[in-house]
Amino acid sequence: MIASELVVVEDSPTDFQILTLTLESIGFSLPIRRLKSYDEAMDWVHRRDAQPLLMLLDLNLHGQDGRDILRAVRSHASLRGLPVVVLTTSTDPRDVDECYRAGASGYMVKQIDLSVFEEQMRDFVNYWFKSCQLVRSYS
Repeated sequence: MIASELVVVEDSPTDFQILTLTLESIGFSLPIRRLKSYDEAMDWVHRRDAQPLLMLLDLNLHGQDGRDILRAVRSHASLRGLPVVVLTTSTDPRDVDECYRAGASGYMVKQIDLSVFEEQMRDFVNYWFKSCQLVRSYS
């Protein structure tokens, strides 16, 4: 299976649209798969049809907690090495600590100012997709 996509766990259609438009505006061209809920994310963990390069994970999903998704990804043998970057509105240091303890590869706070968010996403893409070597295929 060849790695080919960015997976985004985001229940807000507005936040997802802003994210995808921002990524597009800075030249990000990989396919983006949106998982809208905890249930979709759990189904994807067990039945995915493509190997992702990275997962962006919102913590505050309607009625569920993104930390549970993070723990499920980390417990799944073929996904343990998948970078999972939390993208959330929470600035609570306890959330940051808990996510890193659960295996998050990064923690970013969503920026409200669109120009600041664009710069944040540019830094994210430059770091993860240009500076880092990501796993491209899994056995």
